[in-house]
Amino acid sequence: MQARADLLTAPLRILLVGLLASSCAARQPATAPHAPSSAKPDQTRSGDVSNEPIAPPPSGPPAAAEASSGWISAAGTSVPPALFARESGALNAFKFSSVDGRYSGRALAAASPRVDLAKEGGVPQLRIPIGANQPITCALHDGQIHPGVRLEKMVQNLSKKLTGVTAVPVSVVAAAGAPLIFIDVLYAAEKEGKKSTGELKVAFLTRASASLICTHDGVGYRRTFEEAVQAVAESVRDSQAHAAGETRFAELNVLRAAQQLLGYSLRTVMAPRPDGAHDEYVSSFSFDRIDGPQLATRDLVATEQRNASGQLRHAKYSLSRNGAWSSLSVEEEPDGSYSVRGTADDRPLSGTLRPNDWLTRPSGAALLEVASGAHEQLAFDAYSPYTPLELQPTRVKRASSPNRVVASDGSGSEETWTLDESGAIVRAVTRTPDFPDQSTERIWSQGTP
Repeated sequence: MQARADLLTAPLRILLVGLLASSCAARQPATAPHAPSSAKPDQTRSGDVSNEPIAPPPSGPPAAAEASSGWISAAGTSVPPALFARESGALNAFKFSSVDGRYSGRALAAASPRVDLAKEGGVPQLRIPIGANQPITCALHDGQIHPGVRLEKMVQNLSKKLTGVTAVPVSVVAAAGAPLIFIDVLYAAEKEGKKSTGELKVAFLTRASASLICTHDGVGYRRTFEEAVQAVAESVRDSQAHAAGETRFAELNVLRAAQQLLGYSLRTVMAPRPDGAHDEYVSSFSFDRIDGPQLATRDLVATEQRNASGQLRHAKYSLSRNGAWSSLSVEEEPDGSYSVRGTADDRPLSGTLRPNDWLTRPSGAALLEVASGAHEQLAFDAYSPYTPLELQPTRVKRASSPNRVVASDGSGSEETWTLDESGAIVRAVTRTPDFPDQSTERIWSQGTP
């Protein structure tokens, strides 16, 4: 197996500022994120399903000549490269729906897919035949999921029975405006004294309703897995989903370190209310470390309420880091301070933040004035729920290149922001002595910042 060095990510100032929403960001006409679902996949029973073949597919992912380049190399494994390269033949498009009519959509499959109804405590399972020994299985969740928590449990369970378990993020795409991340998991198995390499392909789609956890256990079929899962992600609907509010802007960003994909962040800005106040939602997931059974990840779901001037009024953060949970509430006080209450890393926490000028993020117009030289610099206090009782005094100055500014906090680290015509950040590169090349980059957006 190809060696992978540990990748430890320092929090980007983008996360501290919240401008790109915690590391990267996105979603379609988004709905407000629901509380993370606590339901776990369970044994299922097969239900009658309405499966109607359709051809040709009306929409969906374009045909690809090969799988994404981020899949783990076959070099160093016991598997011939040809097995990793194998794919299904032509797949047909089928409509699917659960027997109760709640879930429906379109799947690319070698034969009719089916939805198995969940037993108590479980979730429905969509099974997609692709002509391999095992079908693709997608668990259908009715609320938002935490990919990091789910992935860590998968790896831990595999590591109890197998060796050499390695998980690597492959790619991130926007599917119907929501983040869809593909992850490759290789493991070593032994049967009758012979060692072999196995592959578990995993995909997470997280949003307010009809979230997906898709898997396929079998070497190869990588492009097939990507295309089949993306077709479901683009089309699956939950008839019981709550109506979405009006979205003003949404963006999806990806996080990388030394060109290695680590994760994504989705930020959704809702349309303002009559008083000018608005809500913002963030959903992010990233790897902290890629190291087999010592896999470490971060999940974040955030809700912020800001007034017409962009000042933070109220915020709630739910986050996990390396298996420890934090749940925080930040409230504006009359004197301009902010009270922080909740739990951090599973321990009670409370305190007070005293920013110099509220918790207000700089506007795009203000950043463009610095980039153009109209203003020398911009100063503000940034906040991150990962350091819940600290503020990060930040200064933004003009960069040497057009449409760029440099943010610093006096610690020796710098972050270069590339701005679009509205002043929104489309790319950020962080350089520190320990982490010379971290970046976030927008890959999808909708609406006006």
